[in-house]
Amino acid sequence: MLLDGLILGIPILVINAIIAADWGNTTSAAALEFVLIIAINGVYFGTLNGTGSGQTIGNRAAGIAVRDLGTNQTIGYARGFLRWFVRFALYLFVFVPGFLNDLWPLWNKRRQSIADLAANSVMIRVR
Repeated sequence: MLLDGLILGIPILVINAIIAADWGNTTSAAALEFVLIIAINGVYFGTLNGTGSGQTIGNRAAGIAVRDLGTNQTIGYARGFLRWFVRFALYLFVFVPGFLNDLWPLWNKRRQSIADLAANSVMIRVR
């Protein structure tokens, strides 16, 4: 997540600078930035975790990938987006539910997070 966050941080900083230069420090500017950050993250994680190798750049560095629980195939964009959105929504509720989601694999027998349960997916080692 750290590597993915650094990669996503660059375009987000550029977008924030452009919006701040054009709109200033207004509520509308903050709302637009929030929507664009959500969109960028949703597209990045939904697409990379759901299609191709099932890996974001950070996943590749860690040697892990997202797969369908039953078929071991990639989960597709919609389920990749759902997986990201559940995690995002859990963190939106005052951090604790999101942190709990990240710890969930420690006591789930299939090592699934809450987001994985929602998307019927699992993280696997690919090295």
